[in-house]
Amino acid sequence: MRRELKLAIGLVIALILLVWAFKDVDFAALGHALTSARLTWVGAAVLTVGLSVAFVVWRWWLLLDRPKLGDRSEPPWLVMWHATLAAQVANIIVPFRLGDSVRIVAASQALGLGPARAASAAVIERLADAATVAVIGAALVFTNAVPDWARAALVRNSWVVATLVVAVLLALGIVAWIGARRIKVLPSSSALRWALLASLAVTASSALTNLLVMRAFDLPVPASTALLLLVVLQAGTSIVAVPGGLGVSQVLTIKTLAIWHVAPADALAFSLVLYAVARMPKLLLLPFAMAAVGRQATKAAGA
Repeated sequence: MRRELKLAIGLVIALILLVWAFKDVDFAALGHALTSARLTWVGAAVLTVGLSVAFVVWRWWLLLDRPKLGDRSEPPWLVMWHATLAAQVANIIVPFRLGDSVRIVAASQALGLGPARAASAAVIERLADAATVAVIGAALVFTNAVPDWARAALVRNSWVVATLVVAVLLALGIVAWIGARRIKVLPSSSALRWALLASLAVTASSALTNLLVMRAFDLPVPASTALLLLVVLQAGTSIVAVPGGLGVSQVLTIKTLAIWHVAPADALAFSLVLYAVARMPKLLLLPFAMAAVGRQATKAAGA
């Protein structure tokens, strides 16, 4: 009941923010901006979304210490691809990162891993994402790529994230030390180093998606805006947890692009296309991913 109430409140907030995003926009100008987007750049952005998912799967495979095929009929990377896709769509539909539980269960069952092992990999992933965003935010501050009013917030949030990362890493280390003789909780140091590289690749491909859609609309903004927007959307949609980030993403994008005096209609058109590019391909592939996850769960249960 509490989860349903949170979801209902999130939907109301999303609707309010979406109305706010459209409030002062000239619809004729919005239609012109949407039709003027260059489809070649939009198509390239769609490809980078698939690339981002591939990097997430690679990182997941690394953090699980490169599971082998064994006696399974499907290779581990395919199992993790379907589970990751299903989890990301679950996070789009339902906020609060509930999709991670989908992937943890899928990895535990289909790959023969313990739930603690899969859960620790998911926690490390979240830490890596948060740390990467914090580092980008700090870099944007020190390179003067953001306006003065945004610097204090970025620095403060970076310190908060750094503190949380250290605290959770210490907790994981204690858990691993206590259960070292009974269960392997943390991945190897080599896997962690490669997973860090994979995290940078995930962030780079996500920023590239932003940049390509910006080029589709020929927005008069510097390339660093793609990184700034990535930080703003990651932080904003985490704080205001609504289904799919709907409304929140549009308002944050419009406000961010307003720094460079991008017209509201152009900014809203960009935000709508970026939202569709980041989510629609995953939603279209969801039935195939869910069917595969179901088959894997059935095979695991019958084994």
